[in-house]
Amino acid sequence: MEKKFSSQRAKTIELRFRYQAKKISQQGYLFDFLQNDEVSTCKEMILQAIKAYWMPIAMAKTNHFSEDELEFVGLRAIQELKRQMIEIAMSVGLDLEEIYPHSPATGTEIVETPPKAELENSLRETSPFADLGL
Repeated sequence: MEKKFSSQRAKTIELRFRYQAKKISQQGYLFDFLQNDEVSTCKEMILQAIKAYWMPIAMAKTNHFSEDELEFVGLRAIQELKRQMIEIAMSVGLDLEEIYPHSPATGTEIVETPPKAELENSLRETSPFADLGL
């Protein structure tokens, strides 16, 4: 993975990732799925996964965000990961209730919990990650 800063160092950061996989392999099938999905672009799907998995941790390691902002982004990430957990289970025929009988991830009320509206609006206006859809 290569980190590259533009000439306007403080304004942008570029991350390039390149990985090649054998076409007939788990990673090859994954890349084919990402590149040929009819709903989202490959870039959108990768960014969505990275944001849900790493964004709250990355933001928490800086001193640039309030406790409310970190909580909001953390909750959004957890909701996204729970939705993905349900989608994975449905796609491969697993019963989440059987695997995690007391997990809040199996309840749809967790997935559908709306975020704090006030905080969401203020974050949209002030967040440096607004261009990423947070």
